[in-house]
Amino acid sequence: LFRSHGMGDTARGRLFRVAPPGARYEIPKYDLSTPAGATAALRNPCQSVRYLAWQALHGFGADATESLTQMAGDPNPRYRARALWLLSLIAGRASEALSAAATDADENVRAMTARMARRHPKLLGEWLAMLMEDDSAMVRREAAIALRDYPREDAPVIWAELAARHRRGDRWYLEALGIAAEIGRAHV
Repeated sequence: LFRSHGMGDTARGRLFRVAPPGARYEIPKYDLSTPAGATAALRNPCQSVRYLAWQALHGFGADATESLTQMAGDPNPRYRARALWLLSLIAGRASEALSAAATDADENVRAMTARMARRHPKLLGEWLAMLMEDDSAMVRREAAIALRDYPREDAPVIWAELAARHRRGDRWYLEALGIAAEIGRAHV
């Protein structure tokens, strides 16, 4: 039996698409040559389309600021997160994007602030101090993981404060504290 398609289940088959008879499948076209078009594509659920949009927007740099700022105000937290991440990579916009992410209503977006700050080592300490005070354990876990990349004298103090906020039974928080305990070793 010849299987060039890589399908291993020949006895039962697979469903690739469910649609009414005669329904046409059209691949949407996105204009990645403009920041507005690339921002629209960044909302697509298809990962390959989002990748192309991300690459285009990253290439536009400061020219994409306006459309990304609009998307950062979207009610959907996933869209806000995507836009804020790209905004943080634009020269001179990191602090603004980090501030917007750190004060977001959604804890997932606030947790992303720590990951964004890790890409900006000069800003990391400032944001760790803010994030470790967050009410969300998820945000504090991400702050602990980011602490591993913070080889400064006050890192053990920050670690101790994060450890003091650990709630018994939160295994993920405990793992994050273990990662954070590797302070400085990542830079040896």
